[in-house]
Amino acid sequence: MSLYLDGDAFTSSPKIDAALDKLRDSFDWDAPRSKWKPATIPALLQHMGVTVDKGTRSVYGRAVSRLNGGKRTYRNNNSIVLLPPEKSAQ
Repeated sequence: MSLYLDGDAFTSSPKIDAALDKLRDSFDWDAPRSKWKPATIPALLQHMGVTVDKGTRSVYGRAVSRLNGGKRTYRNNNSIVLLPPEKSAQ
């Protein structure tokens, strides 16, 4: 399946779809922006227990950027995204 994020096409897979669902389910995307924190994509994926290669990190970076409203920047060749707080276990 081809998807488009920020105008860029990429091919999805069950593994990527599952990780994107996990992103949506793990974080409170409706939380006030004042509670969001910067993170790198590799650190996020490591925290989620996902091992990926450079190309897949790029896909996840675009996906997170799409979920967070485009809040993404670069520092020292690292993509930094803003992430909301994790959802509380209920």
